[in-house]
Amino acid sequence: MTDRLVFHSSFDSTRFTAVHPGDFPNLAQAQAEAVISLLLGRSLAFNNTYAFDSRSAQDLVATILETRERVGNRVNPRGRQRINAADPLILRWYAPAGSEMDFLACCADQLRRLAPGTRFILSHWKMIDDQDKAREELAAALAADEPRPPAFLRENDELNRSFQTLRQLSEYARGPGRGQPTGQPQISLLDYLVDFERLDDAGLDRLVAAMTYPIDWASAITLREAIAQVRLGVKKNRGWAHEAVNQAGGEQKCPPFLLEQRQLVDTLYNAVLADSVGSGSEFLSSVPRTVSNDNLKMVNGLALELIRYSRASREVPATEGRPSADYLAPEPGMSGLFVAASEEPDLPAAPLAALLEAYWELIADDDLSQPWSDSCDQLDRALRRAERLHLMGHPADSQLGDCWDAHLDMLHARLEHIQTGERRLGAAIKLGARSYCQLNLLDTADPVRQAESLATGQYIDQSLRKTA
Repeated sequence: MTDRLVFHSSFDSTRFTAVHPGDFPNLAQAQAEAVISLLLGRSLAFNNTYAFDSRSAQDLVATILETRERVGNRVNPRGRQRINAADPLILRWYAPAGSEMDFLACCADQLRRLAPGTRFILSHWKMIDDQDKAREELAAALAADEPRPPAFLRENDELNRSFQTLRQLSEYARGPGRGQPTGQPQISLLDYLVDFERLDDAGLDRLVAAMTYPIDWASAITLREAIAQVRLGVKKNRGWAHEAVNQAGGEQKCPPFLLEQRQLVDTLYNAVLADSVGSGSEFLSSVPRTVSNDNLKMVNGLALELIRYSRASREVPATEGRPSADYLAPEPGMSGLFVAASEEPDLPAAPLAALLEAYWELIADDDLSQPWSDSCDQLDRALRRAERLHLMGHPADSQLGDCWDAHLDMLHARLEHIQTGERRLGAAIKLGARSYCQLNLLDTADPVRQAESLATGQYIDQSLRKTA
């Protein structure tokens, strides 16, 4: 596991479809989260599904690579060398054991999954989702020795750019350590779902009680019983939960329960992906924080408790053959807010490209690059130390807070589009006529949970922070 590798479930391709406008706020959420992680010196983990079929991931990867080249062309040789050595993106792809499939071959394989029940539902490439011939053409183009876009893509600027981005990402991932097949997750999606359906009422009650914003009991029971009705061979993949929504008329027409069921499955699936890519941190708040659906957010919270429960039950001896919910880890502190930029009038919003150019210029700067890198290292060491103290039952001291403050001071001296006051790190993203802001906070109210707040990155919508 790599401490500096972070997995963002906001890249989930099911949340960013081709029908959304270019200033859709969820796109800004993913971009702002990624910028914050990069400024903390972390690398972004991408699996082949999101790198291929997530609109937000596609936009972000393209802009990272474009600004990398642009800044690299205008800095001195030493700065260019540091830029070329930096690894902001780490790509992992699923390949069967013994297979020599590379990233593009895995993308092609997903396109060719056409059978009901296992069909890969396209999101970013939605225009060809139900066109098997076009899917086959795109798969063949990606798997070719010299990939070239098929004819139908040349008339679509956005998808043509995406095809080129896939090629550039594949080339980038050939660098040492940047790209390789995924590892084996410790807990599969099927494991999580089976753990959930086997919970008795008392166990489920403890799971719900551990939530900061508990889901109602009847909804938790309904979800558990519905999961138990799905055959093992079907529910090992998440596609069945998405097909249930589509078959019932899609997101706008289907019963709300099907969206909640899909949310549960998606959050668990993202935990599996984060584990398989070897991330050291996970942002598993997979509900768009601009969506005012509290039920989905509570289901997301239930899934997070189930994740902690399943992980703990595999580390602690089971009681009478059944894992105990008493082994649940405490819920992490809330570490981030996503708000309209108007709520932060002192923080000027900037297009993603401007923020990423500032990131690359920071790396290239002869005077600032090493202090920034050292500060990232010190912050990570303080984070790990605070975690160890917490696990040993000792109170946290001031070291993590001091390192956080020092890192913010260093960033403030260089980046005009970054807010660092009041112990928070903020980035404002401008999309078209709209602007949005991501704020990361160090929880000073409860120093024992400082480490958990930054390490897990569990983001909860601002509306859920306000209890009645």
